[in-house]
Amino acid sequence: MIKQLISTGGTNDLNKIHNRAMAHLNLMNLHQDRFQDIQEFCDQYIALKKVCVRLGLRFARCKEHALAILKEKGTTEPSKEDINKTLDKLEEEHHAIIFVYKTDRTRYGKNLQQMKNELLQNKDPFPKTVADTSRVLAGWDGKGSDKDHYKTSGVNNGVAFAMTSEEEEHKSHKKR
Repeated sequence: MIKQLISTGGTNDLNKIHNRAMAHLNLMNLHQDRFQDIQEFCDQYIALKKVCVRLGLRFARCKEHALAILKEKGTTEPSKEDINKTLDKLEEEHHAIIFVYKTDRTRYGKNLQQMKNELLQNKDPFPKTVADTSRVLAGWDGKGSDKDHYKTSGVNNGVAFAMTSEEEEHKSHKKR
């Protein structure tokens, strides 16, 4: 998929609108495969993000939002450089959050739920870059969501055995 977008050959300039739409669609449809390594998925996500940037498709680059953030920090008359740095930071944080939601929910669902709960408490739990997010998830020791815990736990695997003596077994055969 990524090779198709990067090496489109001479057709790159034929329909830029179509190429941007396809890059956006591919980025939105990208999800971590069930047994895919988190670093491999991170590399795949970053490569697709670079394709989007190369095609001029940018996300979370609202100048008014950047100006509001700079104003909160006390910068009343920001330079173009300040605005661009803030926009780049906003875009990277945007991609870090999207990356978390595109990871395998069986492995990282508990972590994501914890982050959502922290958001409700006005905390900022999400890492600020895709690389940081990947590092955090690679070190995550959760075993998936709570509802799946019983499946992986050796204590309650849903199997029960009953012991009977030969005498009881013999009586039950006579009754039949």
